[in-house]
Amino acid sequence: MLARGLFELVIGSIVLWLALVWGLVQALRIRLLAMLHLGVLWLGLAYCLLGAAQLLGLKQGVPLLGLGAWHALTMGFLGSILYAMVTRVSCGHGGRKLLADEATWWGFWVLQGSVVLRVGSAMWPDEAVGLLLAVSTWCAALIPWGMRLLSWYGRPRPDGRPG
Repeated sequence: MLARGLFELVIGSIVLWLALVWGLVQALRIRLLAMLHLGVLWLGLAYCLLGAAQLLGLKQGVPLLGLGAWHALTMGFLGSILYAMVTRVSCGHGGRKLLADEATWWGFWVLQGSVVLRVGSAMWPDEAVGLLLAVSTWCAALIPWGMRLLSWYGRPRPDGRPG
């Protein structure tokens, strides 16, 4: 557990460092790019949480912190990357400008809030309230976004090109 914990902390630290040196601050001006960068931050944080769970559980012989690290990985990293990439591909193949408009941008931040709620609630003994809030905000972020993108599919492109 000690070796794994230290390894995961090192990997997480490297990913967080890479996210910063790849221009996180500069990327915040371009929303789609910022969404990808923030997803990478969740990857680094997930590894750091996995390592911390191992190290904190050395005395008990089992990792601590619940499933928070795994939710940071799946909801935070994968959810953010999925949100950004599906938006980008839908815009590009649908003949729209490659940008995250206000609705997409605010939906992304609601998704980030749901991840914070879920990661935080996973670390508390009674996680029911946090879980309910996380599920509600996750749905509030993804359902309108998904319905909006689905409404684009099968329609003629706004730019008039075939496809």
